[in-house]
Amino acid sequence: MRGEERLVILARPGEAGAEREIVLTQDDVRQVQLCKGAIASGAALLQKVAGLADDDVAELMLAGGFGNYLSVRSALRIGLIPALPEKKIRYVGNAAALGAQLASCRSPSAPAPPRWPGASSTSRWPPIPTSRTSSWIA
Repeated sequence: MRGEERLVILARPGEAGAEREIVLTQDDVRQVQLCKGAIASGAALLQKVAGLADDDVAELMLAGGFGNYLSVRSALRIGLIPALPEKKIRYVGNAAALGAQLASCRSPSAPAPPRWPGASSTSRWPPIPTSRTSSWIA
């Protein structure tokens, strides 16, 4: 502990090429826990909505700054991403920018994006579960 902060010193200045002290704090661990919970539950929900088991997933694309610096092996080890073979996982960079570019270039005569089966004109894609049952907001 350093004051009230709980931490572990991973490297002191000069050790393993560290220019300054490298520490892991309790807050660092908590941030990883929150991140893992959000990403893992989001992936599980998408798979459930799509009716896909891990074996049915053709490809997992890791996007954005976080995805680019993520170690696939570490992410798999802690359960951050679905347990897929590494060959099915790839980095795609800034996918948000590409998605915006593609959406802005869509021709007015192009077919509309796919809709959720049975969806009304005010439906969200995909529907959001309202409880632990199979009920969905449409």
